[in-house]
Amino acid sequence: MLLLYLHRFFFLPQTIADIVHNKDDIFFVAVPDENFTVFAIGYGFICLASLILFLFNIRKLSIAISILCLILAFCIFYIGSQYYQTLAASTISYSPLFTLKKETYSWDEVTQIIHYRSENGEISEYKFVFADGNQMKINDNPYFQHVSYKFSKKLHEEGLTVELILIESK
Repeated sequence: MLLLYLHRFFFLPQTIADIVHNKDDIFFVAVPDENFTVFAIGYGFICLASLILFLFNIRKLSIAISILCLILAFCIFYIGSQYYQTLAASTISYSPLFTLKKETYSWDEVTQIIHYRSENGEISEYKFVFADGNQMKINDNPYFQHVSYKFSKKLHEEGLTVELILIESK
């Protein structure tokens, strides 16, 4: 829950996704957990750039290496910003990590929605299966629960049902 509020104030993947991918008809924008690792690597390059400048007394070579580290960091941030999932009034979209390909489906192309949940409620996610066999998973976390009423309303409008599968707690 704390992360839900902190993301508004820090340069986190969810903040970037909200800014870049949010449009009027989109009611949910999410980033998978792997994005946090990608952004941590980007922050590591920024720290490395600063450390190199500090350790090598701001010489030409250290400045060049630091600039290279900053360029790498911003490339990594760009790659991370392209890995997202959206639920909109008319479509469902996602883009896999390390690709610039965007998959977009209408709600009519959803063949199955499965809600995996552990008995104690610690693990919970939705899996969308599309007509072409592709799948997308969304974590059922506090960020998603914030828009769950819109999700439920959309499922009702489309006549879609959710299959609940209980999984063993770890």
